[in-house]
Amino acid sequence: MPARLLTALLIGLALLPAAAGAQDAPPAFVPQPCAFKAPDGINVDCGYVVVPEDRANPDGPGIRLPVAIFHSVGETPAPDPVVLLVGGPGGQALEYPDYTFRPNYAEFLKTRDFILYEQRGVGTSRPSLDCPGLERLYPAILGQPRTPDEALELEYQALGDCRETLERRGLNLNAYSSAISAADLDDLRRALGYESWNLLGVSYGSRLALTALRDRPEGIRSVILDSVYPLQVNLFETLAPHQQQAFERLFAACAADAACSKTFPDLPEVFYSLVERLNAEPLDVRLPGRVYVNGDLVANMVFNRLYRADEIPRIPQMIYGIRDGQMRWLRPMIDDYLGRSYGLSEGFYYTVQCGEEVSFSTLDRALEAGAALEARLRPGYERDMRGLYALCERWGAPAAAPYEDEAVTSDIPALVLSGQFDPITPPEWGRLAADTLENGHFFEFPGVGHGVVRSNACGLQMTLAFLDDPTRPPDDACIAALPGMTFETP
Repeated sequence: MPARLLTALLIGLALLPAAAGAQDAPPAFVPQPCAFKAPDGINVDCGYVVVPEDRANPDGPGIRLPVAIFHSVGETPAPDPVVLLVGGPGGQALEYPDYTFRPNYAEFLKTRDFILYEQRGVGTSRPSLDCPGLERLYPAILGQPRTPDEALELEYQALGDCRETLERRGLNLNAYSSAISAADLDDLRRALGYESWNLLGVSYGSRLALTALRDRPEGIRSVILDSVYPLQVNLFETLAPHQQQAFERLFAACAADAACSKTFPDLPEVFYSLVERLNAEPLDVRLPGRVYVNGDLVANMVFNRLYRADEIPRIPQMIYGIRDGQMRWLRPMIDDYLGRSYGLSEGFYYTVQCGEEVSFSTLDRALEAGAALEARLRPGYERDMRGLYALCERWGAPAAAPYEDEAVTSDIPALVLSGQFDPITPPEWGRLAADTLENGHFFEFPGVGHGVVRSNACGLQMTLAFLDDPTRPPDDACIAALPGMTFETP
């Protein structure tokens, strides 16, 4: 599983957590026109805040963080807005605001402002740690009948070359970490003039929110941790068992559905055999351009579709359709691969993950974890782990401080949400995070993948109720009323 798709730490400076209460003068918010069209009926103010690149040298170079404030449509909005912390790491908030500001997020505007901002090093922030050549690389990879090893080698070589390009540009990669981003977040709140606000952290954004709870709790009224990525876990030592667990949950749900089990019998064997066959002999597809689909690409497709609640019911049909060469399933899978560089700043992703996750792990332990996978998936997993750990060695991100691998404790009210089928931040991680949050409330949502609030009306309803009164858990009656999984059949 390409680590950069998964689709959330101090590096270099080994700083201790910032002392609570440090209140230097906040930076200024500088208004500027929005670079996007506001949704109909919503007033949006845009601008930027400049924060120090090196927080030990506040008079040195600055980093520009773009901000968009979606104003409440209520007559008497609450004074504490919601700020979205997007995932990745390296997910872009304002490069594609139509994607980031999901339609159901407009519900927040009934009672409070909703804020999008670009994390340092990401997207439209300046400087940015993007690797812009990758969008040209992926068509080249698929355009030849390469082995999976050859394809992955090309990708990681290009990523390593991007690291050297960033260095030639004079960027100080030691200035990019979750802890430093948490300090930015507090500066941003004060620059915008909010006495307090609520953090909505999704995926890696939940890890950033937890870091802010630890380092900069002042001004945080509550947190919503959606699809949680706790600090004390190691993504790359748990990826294989979580991936296998998610596949098995999918297969079990299909087997329990009469129509699915009848239409798609032996779904696990069809899937694993398809991955093995296409890795040995890639499928030659004419678009009209020519591309070659290998088994790793199919495994990634299923993994990534488990993120999305609206796509999960289609996955068995997709697997059978790809086996039968049906273009209606092949084309979207290929498009996803070709567009994978959009919306992610790869340089930030690897700076954070190499410094904050890989540094607490070893390749041997990651490979040992691969034993949890079905045998036909292991070669692809092992390829990716070897490539990732080699890239991190080349990347040169210094190891994070030890406390970046420890659980966060806090008494600030927290709502913790997880989806049943989430393949990357499973419900077990949500429970783990909630265990050390004194006023944390955990809920699991059946039939949901990655990102509960943006994809599930019940999760959104409970989040809104929690914001109204974070001192008590929201009513969860709507979870029991959720419909069971119904798979699509021809």
